[in-house]
Amino acid sequence: MVRITKGKSKGIEKLELRRQLFHLFLGLILVFLIYFDIIGKVTLTVILILGFIISLVCRRVEVPGVEWFLRKFERREVISRFPGRGSIFFIMGSLLVLALFEKNIALAGIMILTLGDSLSHIFGKAIGKYFLYNLKAIEGIAIGICVSFFGALLFVKPLGAFLGSLVAMIVEGYQLKIGEYGFDDNLIVPLIASSTIYLTTLI
Repeated sequence: MVRITKGKSKGIEKLELRRQLFHLFLGLILVFLIYFDIIGKVTLTVILILGFIISLVCRRVEVPGVEWFLRKFERREVISRFPGRGSIFFIMGSLLVLALFEKNIALAGIMILTLGDSLSHIFGKAIGKYFLYNLKAIEGIAIGICVSFFGALLFVKPLGAFLGSLVAMIVEGYQLKIGEYGFDDNLIVPLIASSTIYLTTLI
């Protein structure tokens, strides 16, 4: 059974706002570069490998520039365990859908992640009054569906854009888990969005 509670949002913290705006910026730049074939799967693979290496190094030593970036855009508890986790999984999720689906479907999935995930958090924290069991705001999820629909519509047909946005944002809102371990949104959202869009092309 779906459990929804009513309350009042406490607003969004500065760190979280910076994180979500960076998420938005990263996604839009990535979509632009992929769409115009400036980067592709090979480049993303190299970036991903470098990201993992830098993350491992940052767990042991403070790297000038990178350390500043992490303190500005990463949650404190993540820095000690997996520095740069959000960006690394964003690249990984983008690479995954590019490898599995045709370019436009992949771009639609990345756009749903870019717009829906970031803006649902921002608006959910800012204006949310109705919350799921995990404190995800219903208003944020609804806004995420709307904005990601229009973003995906740039690359796929309306039915795919709508269902891809709807399913991905609902799944993101419920935070899928296996046991105690949850899936990273940056990995699961584009995969579910692109998979849903692909299924609509078979109708």
